[in-house]
Amino acid sequence: MKKIIISITTTLCLLGCGGEDSQNNSNTPNQQEKTSSEIIQQMERNGELPVLDRSTSIEGIDLNNNHIRDDIEEYIAKEYTEIHKRKAVEQLASTIQLGLNADKTDIEALKQVSNNQSRAIGCIYQQFPMEDTVEAKNVVKDLISLTTNTKERLVAHLEMSKALDGTVLSLPKGDLCDD
Repeated sequence: MKKIIISITTTLCLLGCGGEDSQNNSNTPNQQEKTSSEIIQQMERNGELPVLDRSTSIEGIDLNNNHIRDDIEEYIAKEYTEIHKRKAVEQLASTIQLGLNADKTDIEALKQVSNNQSRAIGCIYQQFPMEDTVEAKNVVKDLISLTTNTKERLVAHLEMSKALDGTVLSLPKGDLCDD
């Protein structure tokens, strides 16, 4: 997992900061963009990055209708082999996706989604103890990043946050895991 984060960070820095070719301005923006895509595709082929749906659809593909995009579900199955951890991550993935798809004008529905997300995050912290090599906060951060991997999805995520701005929610208590 740390390898993925380091790879993504390194790639973004090389692309954004210019890398070795930053001195050479002979590349046009289109050539640089093509190079970025090629680098990402190569990293996906090598298994350094998960292969994610990059369509403009917020929903993405969810053939089994479990509210988890199939590409995210595949990533979770590969990364989290312990069943209790996988179930916790799937619970969070589902609530993140439901938040992206939610009606941003229905504050009560958004509060319910937010409460479910809080429960799912709490479940992650219950299933990934601090002495674990994978820290719970990184699981949450990574899953949000992977799920909001396109402009459309990120905007939907930010719209939910904006719609809930100023609302008050209680922290969940007790057993927070669905399964």
